[in-house]
Amino acid sequence: MPLIATYDALRFLFPWYELKGLNQFSDESTTASADDLIHLIDTHYTTVSANFGYEVLPPESFINTLGYDLMFNPRA
Repeated sequence: MPLIATYDALRFLFPWYELKGLNQFSDESTTASADDLIHLIDTHYTTVSANFGYEVLPPESFINTLGYDLMFNPRA
């Protein structure tokens, strides 16, 4: 129980940390473009950097995973 409470507390204290809107790029009927994805990621990490007070960059593995997902599951 204490671990769940800690997790909930962190989500409450840092609501800006969660990357929201990423699931729209998994939908086959989406009209979102790669530029929209880049803007979403850039905006998110700019917000995280501003809140932490130093520059935070997306992990390379995260970007690679997104790239491979788009490469192997192309949107029409």
